[in-house]
Amino acid sequence: MSSLRDCASKGDLEGGSQLHQQELSEPGVDSHVLIATQLIDMYGKCRDTEQAYAVFERMESKDVIAWNFMLGALVLRSKDKLLPHGFQRVEFGLETLRLFRRMLLHGQEPNAVTFTHAVNACASVAALSLQKRSVKAGRLLHELAASRGYATRDTILGNALIAMYYAFDQLDAAARVFQAMACKSSVTWTQLIVAFTRSGAPVEGVVLHRMMQLEGGVQDRASLVAALDACANSAELLYGSVIYQQVRLAGLESDVCAGTAVVHMYAMCNRMETATRLFERIPAKNAYTWNSIITAYARRGDSYEALHFFERMVQDGTSPDKFTIVAAIDACAGLVALEYGSRVLELAKSAIQVKDVLELALANFYGKCMLLEVARDKIEGMAYKTTTRYTTLISAFADHGFVTGAAELYHSLNLEGLLPHAETFTALLAGSSHKGRLGECRSLYHSMITDFNIRPRVEHLRMVMQLLGRQGRVAKVEDLVNHSPFHPGRLDWLSLLTASEVHKDLPRARRAAREMLKLDSKDHLPYEILANMYVEEGMRAKAEEMIAKMRRYKQRQSSFIEIHGKVYRFLEGHSRKKHAMSRKLERFLERMRLRMTSVGYIFKASSEGLIRGKVEAERHHSERLAVAFGVIKLPRDAMMRICSKHRMCADCHAVIKYVSMLFQRKISVRDGSRAHLFEDGLCSCRDYW
Repeated sequence: MSSLRDCASKGDLEGGSQLHQQELSEPGVDSHVLIATQLIDMYGKCRDTEQAYAVFERMESKDVIAWNFMLGALVLRSKDKLLPHGFQRVEFGLETLRLFRRMLLHGQEPNAVTFTHAVNACASVAALSLQKRSVKAGRLLHELAASRGYATRDTILGNALIAMYYAFDQLDAAARVFQAMACKSSVTWTQLIVAFTRSGAPVEGVVLHRMMQLEGGVQDRASLVAALDACANSAELLYGSVIYQQVRLAGLESDVCAGTAVVHMYAMCNRMETATRLFERIPAKNAYTWNSIITAYARRGDSYEALHFFERMVQDGTSPDKFTIVAAIDACAGLVALEYGSRVLELAKSAIQVKDVLELALANFYGKCMLLEVARDKIEGMAYKTTTRYTTLISAFADHGFVTGAAELYHSLNLEGLLPHAETFTALLAGSSHKGRLGECRSLYHSMITDFNIRPRVEHLRMVMQLLGRQGRVAKVEDLVNHSPFHPGRLDWLSLLTASEVHKDLPRARRAAREMLKLDSKDHLPYEILANMYVEEGMRAKAEEMIAKMRRYKQRQSSFIEIHGKVYRFLEGHSRKKHAMSRKLERFLERMRLRMTSVGYIFKASSEGLIRGKVEAERHHSERLAVAFGVIKLPRDAMMRICSKHRMCADCHAVIKYVSMLFQRKISVRDGSRAHLFEDGLCSCRDYW
């Protein structure tokens, strides 16, 4: 008997089978209740349910323990992620419920363990494919268990019921089970915290963990990790920091699971320096640890750092999973790094089940890199098309100014019988706005409301405001912002500020800037735009005041360009450093300036450059450094792809137009405002951004 238990604990099917055949092969031996139940347990834990069933069916007399072991064997298979198809796991779950029903018809009274197995089967079936019969069966099981007093008295069964109702997406029922339980273990508290957090109610998860602490619940690694996850998803930094101290006191800071949860919490609370420092302290990092830091940087738009950690992960020898690949592809899209992204895709070929989650990321990636037809092929080659996939592609076409292509895709979406989302119209309106097509914009806006019953969102109204601003109707833009049904945000006031700057409406610019600064007093952009306008109006004292405030908050800006699969970062003033490439860039910039000047280029310094005498420094803005580097390093027929998070200054925009004309280059620049395509001295934004 002990040998069978040993084989069961090790999952040694071969050893257990030999023992069955050699020592327990006499007729009738394996039908003996005690021996048979041990054999069922062994075969079940070794995942051979066929043999377990064979032994079970040969038993002349089955007690509740035998039924429980057979039910347990089936439940184990219903949770077996090694099975190639989900429907196989569903079938094992349904078979568990059929066996439970057979047990009742056989006249055998179930105990708490029996109910636990049946409830777990319902949860497995619901998690894989929410079937009405599993929900109905689960409620009936709960009633039967409650009528016998098991649901409140047995902690393990109570935990299973909480998990089942979470799988049913019925958190209220899970909470009622929790409240009714006479004895709650650490697992009980942890399960409900996890259920709240993963169901989009992390604040309730945090509150529940506070209650656990107040009631003296025993803290273990799992409960601390669950609490940290709840804090991460609710951006509850203060309480998350308290939990981190508990992790330290428990000696779990270097534990990969707890340590990763701490990193994730600080990253989600936008404390990246702390998250990175604690990440470095984890000695043995797994894929989840690397993913926590990579996805955090990618999520906040710091694609360069995300790829830095991705490279370290690969060098560390940790195999990336599907989440890593998607985060890395998104980072490559953010940097418009085509060759680097192609290398990441080579890794994706060996990743398990990565195709489904990569589809949207790939469409977005190729769209950002301006390989629009490749992106289209990816979407149209999919057997199962969705509105979200079409919207991603429509957005890519519209973003680059290919409004006709976006309209064709919208037509294809309708032909597929799909209904557009609010996001679909955001992309279409953006395309019309960028092209200055007011009639088309109005038509889309009207169709969205009347044809598809989609309630307008703030981003839809913002596209209309940007179009009106482009056409010089600044008063109308201000009226829309002031009477918006939505609470105006930074981007809405920026639309008014940009329109006021372009059309030289200083009073409205002041009002827009004032509202932006109410939202964020450290936003440097309103100060910068006002300073430029004051200089043009000859209001030097006011300009100096704005510049002083701007310099207090403005960070050093950077731009990125990919050359032969490597991403290079340029900071303002980069070329002034004394190394070989900097000197080469410096010489090229001077030749470029002379050549542009010979065909009419006039340098337009910003307010800060004119007032503070830093005109020369402005010739070293990061965008033009990246462009100069691209001209030096890339062949003439290669498109330059550059990205930066900040809004390009007017002079950089003019310089890149000249470069595209004089050096016959096609240059794509994605700045903090929009996508620009420079070709033959023109820009797709038509000088409004």
